[in-house]
Amino acid sequence: AKCGCVRGWRPAELVLTSAQMRAVPLTELFLFSEPVSISKGLQDETVAVGTTVSLRCAAHGSPAPALTWLHNAAPLRASPRHFLLGSSLQIRGVTMQDSGVYQCVADNGVGFAQSAGRLRVQAGRSTAGLQESKSSVCRNCESLRLEESSWAPSATPGCASAPHCCLECIRW
Repeated sequence: AKCGCVRGWRPAELVLTSAQMRAVPLTELFLFSEPVSISKGLQDETVAVGTTVSLRCAAHGSPAPALTWLHNAAPLRASPRHFLLGSSLQIRGVTMQDSGVYQCVADNGVGFAQSAGRLRVQAGRSTAGLQESKSSVCRNCESLRLEESSWAPSATPGCASAPHCCLECIRW
């Protein structure tokens, strides 16, 4: 038997009389649900052992979505080292075991969305922030040099006052 459906919709007949209709305040007309969308998803990052990393996952929808975090496809539980701060997952004192794929899953009952990114942990150096343009990364570091072989700041004056800059100002 055919259901008579067209693209999931079935023709129906409904006749309303003016006695069956009612006025609806405008405030009721705008109360609707909106599926989740992720406006700022996770990105691949490489960080040094012992640093703190912030993985950001900004999601929107109506009702507001709840975020669930996964590490290598397993639910991630909050701990003194792993905690949520708004729409970000903060990991303090990163270890090699923190390497892997992180996912944020946003769900609001109307729909869900997810984003994933790989965290690479290396001993000794961090490339966090190096994806910015060369000019914005080094605009305050023009007089600083980095010894390429050691990944340590050179003896250039002013480097001690801006160590983060020394690590980011690599010879391009």
